[in-house]
Amino acid sequence: MRDNQTAENRDHFSDCTGMFVHAAGMAAVKQSSTVGTPVLTVKVDDPDLVNSFKIILSTNAYFSINETTGEIFTINNFSEEGEHDLFIIVSDGSVNNDFGTGAISIFVGNPNLHDPVFSKPLYRTTVQQGLQIGTNLTDLNIFACDMDCPTSCNVSLSTNCTTNEGRLKYGIEPLSNFRDIFSINAYTGLVSTKYELDSLKTNYTLVVIATDQSENPRTGSASVWVDVVDVGTTSVAPTAVPCDTKELKTELDNHRYALFGVSGFAGLLLMLILGLLVRLVLTNRRVKQMSTAHLTTPAFTAAQYDYVPPRVDYAYAEGTGTDDDSPAPPPVANRPPLTLNNKESRAQATDRGHNGAMVMRSRMRPVDVAALDQRRC
Repeated sequence: MRDNQTAENRDHFSDCTGMFVHAAGMAAVKQSSTVGTPVLTVKVDDPDLVNSFKIILSTNAYFSINETTGEIFTINNFSEEGEHDLFIIVSDGSVNNDFGTGAISIFVGNPNLHDPVFSKPLYRTTVQQGLQIGTNLTDLNIFACDMDCPTSCNVSLSTNCTTNEGRLKYGIEPLSNFRDIFSINAYTGLVSTKYELDSLKTNYTLVVIATDQSENPRTGSASVWVDVVDVGTTSVAPTAVPCDTKELKTELDNHRYALFGVSGFAGLLLMLILGLLVRLVLTNRRVKQMSTAHLTTPAFTAAQYDYVPPRVDYAYAEGTGTDDDSPAPPPVANRPPLTLNNKESRAQATDRGHNGAMVMRSRMRPVDVAALDQRRC
C-alpha cells in the first residue's frame, strides 16, 4: 500500500491534435466498493462538444469508461488492494479524427484522504467557582466531521458513518487538561467536570481532538477556553461622580500647609542635632589635648599655710596654665613650695573651662590643731 493511500495521476499526453486528457477528482477507490461505483471523470481540453472515450491497452477486469461522459466506474469486486494503470483515448469524431491520449493510475484500497475538521477553531464558556462534579458544559456545542464521510458534516442530519475513515472519536490532549479536571464523551464531544475546579485558577485552556478510526488515522484539533468566576460575583459598571473643583482646591491647600509645617519642624530638629554633634566633637577634642598644668602664681605665701583655720580640710591655691606646653617655672625665690605644717605638698590641676584658662586647686591635708596651738604659744 502506498504511504499516502491516494491516487497519483500520471498524465502522459500525446499532443497529436491539441487535445489534452486529464482526470477530474482523486483516482482512488475503496476495496469494499460495489460494482458500478464511480471512480472519476475524464475531462478533455477540446472545444468540440461531442467526444468519444475508450480504455485501450487495458488488461484489467475492474474498470470501464462511459464512452460519452468519460466517467470511469467499477465492473467487478476487488479481491485485493493494488494500483491499476488505465490508458485512455478520446476522439472528437471529426473528419480529421482528432484525438488525444493519457494514462491514469487508480489505487484500490482503504484510503483515508481527509483530516477531521471542527465546526470552529475555538470554543469558549464561563462557569462559576464551586461547580459540581459531573456538570456538563452543554453550551460549548463541540462538533467535528470528516469529508471521508461527507454526510457527517451536515449538522442537521444524525449520520452514522459506515466506514472507519469517517467515524470519529473525541478526546482531550492530556498536557492541556490541568489535574485531569475535565472529561469529554468520545462519541458526542460533550465536555463535563470530572473533579472540583481549582480555587486559584480563573481560566482553563483545553485542546480537544477528533480522530478517525482508519487503519492510518488522521486527527483534527480545536481549543476550548473555560473562564471561572466567583459565585455571586457580578460586574458593576463604573459610575461617573461629579467633581467639586473648589473643594478639591481647598483640600490640596490643606495638604500643602501640612507639608510645609512638617518640613519646617524636620529642619529645626536637624539643626539642633547638628549643633549637639558639633559641641560634642569640640569637647572631646579639648579633653584629649589637655595636659597637666603648672601652678604659676600661688594665691598664698608659705607663711600663710601655717595659719589655716582649724577643722578645715582644704586650702586652695589658684593660678593659670595652658593645655599644651608647660610655662617655664619662676625663680625659686618667687616660687615657694606649698607646705602644710611645714611639710611640702603637691598640687593637682583641674580644668574648669574658663575661656581656655585653668583654675588650679591643691588638696591639702587636715591641720593638726594641737601642734598649731603649741607653736603659737
